[in-house]
Amino acid sequence: MELATTIISMVGTLCGALGGIALTSSLESRRQQRQADSAAASERAAAHRQACTDLLDAIAQLRIDVDLACARYWRDMNVRLAGIQEQTVAAGVRAARVAMISPDPTEADAALALGKCASRLSAWTAKSVKLGDFDGPDRQFVAGEITVRPDFTELDELEATFLRLVLPAQPAAGPRLGAPAQANLPGPS
Repeated sequence: MELATTIISMVGTLCGALGGIALTSSLESRRQQRQADSAAASERAAAHRQACTDLLDAIAQLRIDVDLACARYWRDMNVRLAGIQEQTVAAGVRAARVAMISPDPTEADAALALGKCASRLSAWTAKSVKLGDFDGPDRQFVAGEITVRPDFTELDELEATFLRLVLPAQPAAGPRLGAPAQANLPGPS
């Protein structure tokens, strides 16, 4: 009888230990899964932020290139137009990337709208140029100018919309500078 009691006690202890190990293993597995999910979400968010930044960078560069092309008569207008076209392609590719990885369909649509607007701006630039004579070694450059100023209104509006969608909400009014901070601490009664 004493042997049976000892065996039962040992089996109970062993089962308790195995149950504790299984429970600990299960909890550790869940913790590792949460960490992996958190790391993946963090990587997706970082990739999304970078894609949005790259798109805004391409749009800003395109705007500068178009604005400079319209600034005066250039002896190398064909090179400038090629640069504008390259920047337009970059903006379109980056807009498509944002649209592909964006969790928000409205944001994806806004990114694609920016890419399409970039394409229209590039087409307007090409149509508006008045080309002149060949210049440079082996007559490789085509001079020209754009006498009409570009209308960036649509681009500005689409960029503002995109920014509102991708930037985190900012508080309407922050603390005033120089104003004492108020705390809800109990004071003397």
